[in-house]
Amino acid sequence: MTLSTLPADTSIETFASVLVTMAKDSGSRVPGIYYDVQLLADPDTTVEEVVASYAKVTALKVQKAEAEKQVAKDLLANTKLPFFTVKNRDAWQLVLDTCPSEWGVRTLVFAATWANAMESRMVEGERLCDIVDVTGETSKPADYTLSSNQLNTAFSFLMNHWVHSNDLAEWLVLSS
Repeated sequence: MTLSTLPADTSIETFASVLVTMAKDSGSRVPGIYYDVQLLADPDTTVEEVVASYAKVTALKVQKAEAEKQVAKDLLANTKLPFFTVKNRDAWQLVLDTCPSEWGVRTLVFAATWANAMESRMVEGERLCDIVDVTGETSKPADYTLSSNQLNTAFSFLMNHWVHSNDLAEWLVLSS
């Protein structure tokens, strides 16, 4: 049996056993990936050592994710989001409450700031597609440094939660 022929629902113990057997049979180090964790087995590695290594890496990943969530939660708690009109306040609050990273918080802050700026002009009767300048401050204020992925994510949040999502969709189609 090889690692590539193992079923997707293989236990870590079975995976480790195959990895260790392959290392012993080949007389050299054998790498393997169990879910998203890289594991190594040398000819003298035991199954228990591979399982323990997996458990340690998994625990560290969980710890890191929890720390990132706490940083995001603290950042969001200390950030006043500009008001903008959402379709469903509870759904938007759920997004805020479950934001998993600092990257996500910064993206949400941009989305709220941008929507607020657009709404302030739309209240005066202007249409979104008429006021947004893709290269200017109405598309991305100068004090924001966002990757294209963050910008796309911000607009995705707004498409799902902003009352002016139809206007945003129209602008996105026209600007592409």
